[in-house]
Amino acid sequence: MRFLKKFIVSFLAITLAVLTSFVNGTYQLKAKTYFFARSSAPSKSDFHYYSDQNIYYKYDYGMPNCTAYAWGRAYEILGEPPQLSTGMAKEWYDYNAKHHYYAYGSIPKVGSVMCWNGDWGGHVAIVEKIEGEYLTISNSSYGGEAFYTQTNTFAYLKTYYPGFQGFLYLHDFTPAVNLAKPKLRVSRSGMNYTFQWDKIADATTYQIDVCHDAKCELTDEFVTSKLTFTKAFADQPYWVRVHAQHGDFASVSNTVGVNPAAYHLMGTKQNLGTHFYAQIAFGDIYVKNVNHTAMLETATNDDKGIYEFIRQKDGSYTIKDTKTKELLTSMRQKNNVDLFFTNIDDTKNQAFFLRKLKKGYALQPSDTAYAVCGVKGEKAERTTPIQINRIALTTSQSFRIQKGGITLPVNVNAYKGSYDGKAHSISLQNVPAGSTITYRTSTKSGWSSKKPTRTNAGTTMVYYHVMNPHYAQDMYGSAEIIVHKANCKARINDYKHTYDEKKHTISITKTLPGSTIYYRTSLKKDWTKEKPMRTNVGTTSVYYKISNPNARKTITGKANITVLKATQKPKIKGYNGSYDHKKHTLCMTQIKPHSTIYYRSNTKKKWSKIKPTRTSVGTTKVYYKITNSNYKDVSGSVSIIIKKKT
Repeated sequence: MRFLKKFIVSFLAITLAVLTSFVNGTYQLKAKTYFFARSSAPSKSDFHYYSDQNIYYKYDYGMPNCTAYAWGRAYEILGEPPQLSTGMAKEWYDYNAKHHYYAYGSIPKVGSVMCWNGDWGGHVAIVEKIEGEYLTISNSSYGGEAFYTQTNTFAYLKTYYPGFQGFLYLHDFTPAVNLAKPKLRVSRSGMNYTFQWDKIADATTYQIDVCHDAKCELTDEFVTSKLTFTKAFADQPYWVRVHAQHGDFASVSNTVGVNPAAYHLMGTKQNLGTHFYAQIAFGDIYVKNVNHTAMLETATNDDKGIYEFIRQKDGSYTIKDTKTKELLTSMRQKNNVDLFFTNIDDTKNQAFFLRKLKKGYALQPSDTAYAVCGVKGEKAERTTPIQINRIALTTSQSFRIQKGGITLPVNVNAYKGSYDGKAHSISLQNVPAGSTITYRTSTKSGWSSKKPTRTNAGTTMVYYHVMNPHYAQDMYGSAEIIVHKANCKARINDYKHTYDEKKHTISITKTLPGSTIYYRTSLKKDWTKEKPMRTNVGTTSVYYKISNPNARKTITGKANITVLKATQKPKIKGYNGSYDHKKHTLCMTQIKPHSTIYYRSNTKKKWSKIKPTRTSVGTTKVYYKITNSNYKDVSGSVSIIIKKKT
């Protein structure tokens, strides 16, 4: 059996989402990069899409949103944050062309970003498959579906969204073929882990990834279907996968997550809050900082050691002496570890895991496995240094955590602002995890967990009560919600356009929430909430009044509805034909309703509504005039020509 050969490779996160993302991502094998298409929605625990590592998610523009999805998919494909635009989709193509981060062009390739700049914000999608002239793209849409795919011809897809620009080529990928995948199984005996998988008929070699704590270990290539090795990971789950090499291509096994069973012996890792103060005691003897060493001392209530616990990202705590500001750390001495207080930076190797036992807690350094907080001689004696020992868990090596005499570090802010139609309240900041907050608006009313709010102008006094099991003192106080009357505002626009047979009125927008608008068309008329309308040509003056009980004053004014005459375009045709004993005249079509038509055959004659006709051979010139109160007049002339019959 070959030994593990360690080297750093790209590792994204230790979550269920990561396990899925590697199956849908890319793998670098034999100097080629293979692309695996995504056909299903990413898990909501996938950090590429649903974490602050996705720039759109971080600033509240997450999925459903085409940019958040495409950015996250590019991250997943590349194994690192992409150098794509962080603006709207319509900016992506030009942004890349300006900075030359990726090659780009008009020919589709798998793993590329397809870009459009039409409509309001444009659209981006990822090319997942290319089968002849057919493409499969994956998308997300703002306000719509978080994930969907489309399969159609390239010619159809590039016009499906307006403003097609081209493709951004993230990498020159080789599409993966549909290969059999080895099924992976993991077993454990102590710290010996055995990985077994099914052999694949046409596989030449296998490789294993074992990943934990932001790095992976990749074995050398081998031909067996079983690997056993010894590994002790530091209290976090890890995952394993197998690559089966088929010539130039590789298929990837199911990814198996493993929680090291050894740590189940240690009890449950505790989350007592993100920040709290406590005293550590064995029985009635307290841990104190004596000459930088953690020792047991009998102490009065005023002299008991108080320690500040601050939770780290990995679930461990840094423990700081509140008097000396020194951090509790461990110094190895052969098999045991002594605890010291030192003035050093807050780094990971000074953090501890708290583990709940049947009686009290155990303390384990984050960089030491199978270790608990114990006492020399296994007795809680005074002036005894505390050690971290590789020993079995017993109650004599556990301690208890009790409230420290520190006031809750909560900051309370009142609210003071102008009316905006929204509900406002006081705010409490730096509230330790595990706290319970109750409120009331009168000293005579009962406490409630519902925070009082105020929307309308006026003042509400809010009383608060903050409790936390890790702090000795509750916090009481009061703060005001003050909402002042706002300036009444509105945007008023006249209406002025040509006649289109529709009703029109003035426009009043951007009013203060809760405003009431009244109208009238004469200073002598009464106000009404019904908005005046106008259809026909002319002008209507509209007087308006905008009032709001939360505004300082009422807005009044006047705006006009003006409808201008439109232009009609009738089709008018004379007559030109041979004598046939019949009467003939001009032909008019597309005349607007309610129009009046006048005729005459001489400019000196008066206009008449009677349409002129001609029967005999010769020519009659007919002058016409079309009038309509909502349209401009139309006039002109045509001829009625009758020729001799041949």
